[in-house]
Amino acid sequence: MVLREPVRSALLDGGRWWNQAFEAIGYKNAFQVKMLPDDADPLDVRYNVIQWVHRCTRGWSYGASVADPRTGEIIKGHVSLGSLRIRQDFLIAQALMNKPFEERDDNYQPMLDLALARIRQLSAHEIGHTLGFSHNFAASTNGRASVMDYPHPQFSVKNGEIDFSNAYDTGIGEWDKVIVAYAYSDFPEGTNERDALNEILEKATSDGLRYISDQDAGPQGGAHMYAHLWDNGQSISSELLDMLKVRETAIANFSIDNIRTNEANSVLEDVFAPLYFFHRYQTEAATKVIGGLDYNYSVKGDGQLTVAPVDKRTQDQTLKAILLTLDANEIAIPKDKLSLFPPRAIGFGSTRESFNGKTGVSFDALSAPETAADMTLGLLLHPRKGFKIDTAKGHGSKQYWFGRSFG
Repeated sequence: MVLREPVRSALLDGGRWWNQAFEAIGYKNAFQVKMLPDDADPLDVRYNVIQWVHRCTRGWSYGASVADPRTGEIIKGHVSLGSLRIRQDFLIAQALMNKPFEERDDNYQPMLDLALARIRQLSAHEIGHTLGFSHNFAASTNGRASVMDYPHPQFSVKNGEIDFSNAYDTGIGEWDKVIVAYAYSDFPEGTNERDALNEILEKATSDGLRYISDQDAGPQGGAHMYAHLWDNGQSISSELLDMLKVRETAIANFSIDNIRTNEANSVLEDVFAPLYFFHRYQTEAATKVIGGLDYNYSVKGDGQLTVAPVDKRTQDQTLKAILLTLDANEIAIPKDKLSLFPPRAIGFGSTRESFNGKTGVSFDALSAPETAADMTLGLLLHPRKGFKIDTAKGHGSKQYWFGRSFG
C-alpha cells in the first residue's frame, strides 16, 4: 500500500532531524532522508530503509542494523513503523479536546496535527537506533534532551481548555548532538582521540545532561528517580500534579461531542479510556522516587555522582502527589458522565483497550477506579522497595528499614 500524505512528509521531516546533529560536527547536509526509488529493492544492502506497516493491532516499532561482525561498521539500517501510532495519538487528542465535533464533523485537524508530531519524533527515534544509539530514559528530565527517550505528550490548561502547542518536540535534542559527536566525529591528525572523546562527555556532564537506559527504567521495582518510560519533567511530582489537572479539566469537558454525528455511543467509551488513565505513566515514574536512588553509570575519575538515596523532602512531596491518584475525588468517574456509556452496541464489542468490568453488559463505574488504584498501589508497595516498621520506645521511636532506604 502506498504511504500517503501527510504521514509521508512527517516521517521524512522527523528522520531529517539528525542532520542537525551531524552539521554540528561539521558534516553539512550529509545526513539525508529521501523517498526510495520505485525500482529499488528495500532488502538491497545499499539502501537504509524506513518501512511503514499498516495495521490495526499492536506491534513494536523498531530500528535495526546490519553490521560487519569484524569491525562493527553499520552497513544497513532498517526501521519499521506502524500506523497504529497514528490512531493512538489521534484518540488522545480527541479525548482531550473540548467538544471537537459540536459544530462540524470534519474538525479533525488538531487530532491529526498531534499524531503527525508524534510520528516525526518516532521516525527520528527509530533511525537513532540504526545509527547505533540506545535509549536515554533520563533525557525527559533535561528539557527533552533526546529523541531516544519515550516522550509523553506535554499538555497544559489555558482558559479551561487543553493546550496542545507544546505536545511534542520539534527537533533533535542536546544529548543527541553529544552522542553523534562521540560516535561520528573525525578529529584532526595528531589529536589524542581518547582525550577528545572524554572531553565531549565531560562537557555533557557539566551541561547537566544525564544518560540512563533500559535496565534502570522499568517500573517494576526500578530504583532510578529520573529514568522512566513516557514521563516528563525535572520534578516528577510537579508533573504528576499538572497531569492530574489536565485530566480533571478534560474529563469535566468530556461530552457526546467528543464523537462525530451518527457514530455509535459505544465509541465514546473507547475515547474516554485513554483520558481516564491519562496519568498512569507519570504515576509509575513517581512511585520510583519512593525508596528511590539517584545514580550514574560512573567510572573512576569522571567526577559524577555514583549513587545516593533520594532525599526525604523529595520523597514526601512525591508521595503526597501519588496519594492523590487514590483519592476518590480524583479517580471516581463523575455521575454526569456515566450516562454517556450505554451497554455496547452490536458490532462495537470490547477490545483489549476497553475498560474491564464485572457488571455484565452495563458500564462498571467501580472497576475503572479499582484498576487505577490497583496500578498505583501495586507499584508503590512493590516488594523490592522494602518496608518500614516503627516501634515506640518510651519518648522516641526506632525505625527499622528492610530493602532500600526511604530517606
